[in-house]
Amino acid sequence: MRKDSRLSRVLHVLIHLNSYSHPVTSETLANMLLTNPVVVRRTMALLRQAGYVSAIKGHNGGWLTGHSLN
Repeated sequence: MRKDSRLSRVLHVLIHLNSYSHPVTSETLANMLLTNPVVVRRTMALLRQAGYVSAIKGHNGGWLTGHSLN
């Protein structure tokens, strides 16, 4: 049986995002999680729908927590 690591992945991402004051790219988060950026983007999209994170598009874009926006 495959171990589901989504909860630990989400917690890991949120903790790291909260420590940054600037947007963090999916590639950077994927390197921290030792996974593919596509997996990170899919996870982050679900978190964005739930209102936990937001995304900034463009050259200096990336993911931010709600805390970072204030």
